[in-house]
Amino acid sequence: MFKLTPYYLKYFWSCLLFCCMNYSKAQPINALQQQLNTCKNDSIKVELLLQLADQNEGNITQAIAYCTQATQLARKINNPYSKLYSQSTLAYYYSKNKAYQNAIYNYNIAIEVAQQLKDLKTLADLYSDVAPVYKNKNVLDSSLLYNQKALDIRKKINDTLGVGISSNNVALLYRKKNDWANASIYYMMAIKHFAAIENQFQLSNAYANYGLLFKVQKQFDSAIFYFTKAKPLAQKTNNNSTLIKLQLNTAICLNESGKYTQAFSLLKEIENLHLQNDNENYPWLMYGIGVTHIGIGKLKEGICYLQQALKIATMLEDADYMGSVNLALANAYQQQSKYNLALQHFKEYKNFNDLFYSSINTKNVNELTTRYETKEKQQQIDLLSKDNLLKDLLIKEKKQQMLYNTLGLILVTLAAGITFLLYRNKRKFSNELELKNNIISVSLSEKEVLLKEIHHRVKNNLQVISSLLNLQSKSIIDEKALAALNEGRNRVKSMALIHQNLYRDDNLTGVDIKDYIEKLINSLFVSYNIETAKIKLQTNIEQLQLDVDTVIPLGLIINELISNALKYAFVNKQNGLLQVMLYIQNTQLVLCVKDDGIGMDNDDLNKNNSASIGFKLVQSFLQKLEATMNVEKNNGTTITLTINKYKLT
Repeated sequence: MFKLTPYYLKYFWSCLLFCCMNYSKAQPINALQQQLNTCKNDSIKVELLLQLADQNEGNITQAIAYCTQATQLARKINNPYSKLYSQSTLAYYYSKNKAYQNAIYNYNIAIEVAQQLKDLKTLADLYSDVAPVYKNKNVLDSSLLYNQKALDIRKKINDTLGVGISSNNVALLYRKKNDWANASIYYMMAIKHFAAIENQFQLSNAYANYGLLFKVQKQFDSAIFYFTKAKPLAQKTNNNSTLIKLQLNTAICLNESGKYTQAFSLLKEIENLHLQNDNENYPWLMYGIGVTHIGIGKLKEGICYLQQALKIATMLEDADYMGSVNLALANAYQQQSKYNLALQHFKEYKNFNDLFYSSINTKNVNELTTRYETKEKQQQIDLLSKDNLLKDLLIKEKKQQMLYNTLGLILVTLAAGITFLLYRNKRKFSNELELKNNIISVSLSEKEVLLKEIHHRVKNNLQVISSLLNLQSKSIIDEKALAALNEGRNRVKSMALIHQNLYRDDNLTGVDIKDYIEKLINSLFVSYNIETAKIKLQTNIEQLQLDVDTVIPLGLIINELISNALKYAFVNKQNGLLQVMLYIQNTQLVLCVKDDGIGMDNDDLNKNNSASIGFKLVQSFLQKLEATMNVEKNNGTTITLTINKYKLT
């Protein structure tokens, strides 16, 4: 454990001296090297080495060498701030060099120092920095976990901009995992926080990303809506990179919607920007113009653009892009009745499409492999750490023994000998007690990690079940069967949310019921395509930590009541209000779900739902919670549950 007071003084002195020579940043490398050779202060030497690394950013190998020297010197002087700065900078250059495992190792050291210093803002920044390293390694779950940690800290310290950035990062990872519902929730959170501080640059990016989420779901009207909202913000902030992508994606969505004339106008504007050297946007520009020409009947010109796009695609080796170009060419040649060429390009499309999905499968396999290798390496590191600890204990014990021998020679009297014996026995007992406490602490920590992993895996398994139900629903025509599958999927989601909250929070046995219910309701709104502008939601949920055995039946009851209200309460109504309340009253837990819909009472509920699975589930869980349910019909429906059997944590 660091003794912070001396280091604060030392670091202040180092910063003071460093400010005096800060002009050296603009000097040549030789001048910095000369200052390093003549400098007497080790803390300033660390700063000079890191400046040399920045000056050599084009030569990453040399930059890494300077950072390595800085970390060695920081450990030698035992200055936590120098160590934090040097380790994180070294991790940054390892990441740029695509040495991702070394980057993760050094980020973890920096994170440990930030935790010891209780520097929450820096800790959040480090979590946010290490997350993309895991993303580049295709370990998306770990990247998501670190982004969530950064988000939690930034919420705690009221960092509105940081919350927006972390929310955007989390949403992007959910989008990559094809989890549209969670991606939508976090994009909306990012938009809310950027709007609160009027950060137009970040807000334009968030709107653009939200539009892309709708684009990949082929909801082109919604995608165009958010692209249009982002465009004036990008123009005001001179966010030219985002502006080009917005226009290009808008044009592609217009093409997909059959609005070729509007798309053509946008694409011509982009073409006038001369993007031939822009490898990211120019290929899709050629593809878009080609598709537009074909859409308006100019097959010859469209094929010409697509042939040009195909040449670019061959150089880029992008399977997804090459598949799209070949499919467009196949459609064009089919319209010209050139069936041989159409068949040829359609076969190419199939080959590249298979290659694209094969690469996705390979990516998933690589992710699992990387996670396994990371676990193995971590075990080796833990083993080496234990060996080093044992060696340190042996060295410490030998030193103590030498001290005792020296004291034994000096203490010649019986009284001095008895005093020494008492002291040694007391010291031994204290060490044994400390060792036992450390063993207990390590054991508890390991069990906590194991429990988090169990909750994480349960959550993942439930999400797999939800995805399987979703896939199965796509092949079902019967509306009743499809509705039953969707209701089952929502019940699985309500349980998955519980385990998701558990493995993210420090409390592994209790669930923050306010956060859980809000996420559950938002998920149901997305599932039933409810527009929040028409059906308004009001919640008044007491901040409680409830036991898992209470939350599971309570969550399923809430799922059934909210689903029932969203499906039946607002039939033939343009607008509505749904209220959810949870609080403790007279030692009883009270849940109230109220709507201003068509209304029903106890008799209606028993008559219409007595045979349904949802009604039977609610009745079963009411018995489990020793609860009573009262239904009132008064300007809508009010359902009140009074729960006697519940447990707080």
